[in-house]
Amino acid sequence: MRAAAEAHARHWRDFEAEVERYWTGLYRNWFLREQPQQLTRLGIGVGDAIADLRTATDLDPSFAEAWAGLGRLCMEVGDLPSARKYLDRALLAARAEAAAGDALEHDVLLDIHRNRAWVLRDLARWEEGLAAVHDGLTFHPGDRDLVLVKGLLLAGAGRYSEALDLAC
Repeated sequence: MRAAAEAHARHWRDFEAEVERYWTGLYRNWFLREQPQQLTRLGIGVGDAIADLRTATDLDPSFAEAWAGLGRLCMEVGDLPSARKYLDRALLAARAEAAAGDALEHDVLLDIHRNRAWVLRDLARWEEGLAAVHDGLTFHPGDRDLVLVKGLLLAGAGRYSEALDLAC
């Protein structure tokens, strides 16, 4: 099951690597391509990567990394409700994998926590976002991105003095 899912996830990883090479080249060479979202040298784009990750998660619903990638891609294309759903599933799958003795890499888990907090902030789900940040900071104490989104969530919730205290 996981092997079949991994085959689909490889396409997504190739896409992510292509995006990374594009942005690295952009900053290194000050070269601007037209329509950077059309990264088709590998024959895939965002839509294809999302489809591959959906297939991977259908084949293996416990594949936390695939759920996380799906959530992040949906977040980046503006589908916030789907991003939230997928990132929630990523966190559940990550907890299940950890309980089975196969914990995710720290950076993957950190990205899940960060992305969930940002999506909840963008959806104006202030209290849920604060709970997500608290959960993230429990595993990743002092993470600057999580602290930043916490301040924004506090401000969004109308808790300005707490947001200011955090900023100082």
